[in-house]
Amino acid sequence: MYALYINIGIDQLLLCFEMENITDIRQEQRLRYIDLCAYVLGSINRRQLMNRFDVKEAWSTRDFNRYQEIAANNLLYDHRL
Repeated sequence: MYALYINIGIDQLLLCFEMENITDIRQEQRLRYIDLCAYVLGSINRRQLMNRFDVKEAWSTRDFNRYQEIAANNLLYDHRL
């Protein structure tokens, strides 16, 4: 079992889920990267994720959707960017 830590302000939310295959592990890495960029840089977009992990747009969209399911209040979508 792997644990995914998502920053929520000062507190942290610990999410535990079973990692069944390598795809899940890679998605976990991308989710951590989304969280790190949002926290440190203040923003993250699909293109950054695609370039960093060499994934297609569909995968990056799935990752952002999954991140929103896990930590809905951490990211706000800005269509102007």
